[in-house]
Amino acid sequence: MSLNDGDVAALAERAAVLTPFPVRVQVQPVPDDDPYRWGQRYWLVHFATEDGRKATVRLDAADTEDGAAARMEETLRGLPG
Repeated sequence: MSLNDGDVAALAERAAVLTPFPVRVQVQPVPDDDPYRWGQRYWLVHFATEDGRKATVRLDAADTEDGAAARMEETLRGLPG
């Protein structure tokens, strides 16, 4: 099973909610990604804290839900000062 837009959005929101500090999340397709072409989909998941610290995770449609969630959680753990 591959990730889709809804999966990525739900995983990113869950990661943001489970973080012990306030964080905003934005999900966007990789700029070169055309949803009408054949091939692997990619997304950039941007996290930002209230004090301006930022982190980005690149997810691939072939990532597992558990793997994608773990990568986002690891990235968020690195955000606090």
